[in-house]
Amino acid sequence: MKDDPQREQIIAQIVRRIAQHGLTQPALLFLEAHRPLGFLGAQALVFLQPLFGIDGSSVQRYAQILEDPEALEQLIEALQVQDID
Repeated sequence: MKDDPQREQIIAQIVRRIAQHGLTQPALLFLEAHRPLGFLGAQALVFLQPLFGIDGSSVQRYAQILEDPEALEQLIEALQVQDID
């Protein structure tokens, strides 16, 4: 599932947004520290979706990234590469 182009596109979008705000290091720290809680974070994201005011399909895609350990690892690696650049 590592070659899922939609997942890679979503991860690239997340990394871009984090980097735009200069939050690469805090995001890496947060993701590394809370890696075991990814599933709970994904469920909280879905539960709190109405408060964020974004459409449900976007929330679902972000939640899928958080709850899949392989996708979460891919996100962390992409952030680390972004931090080096």
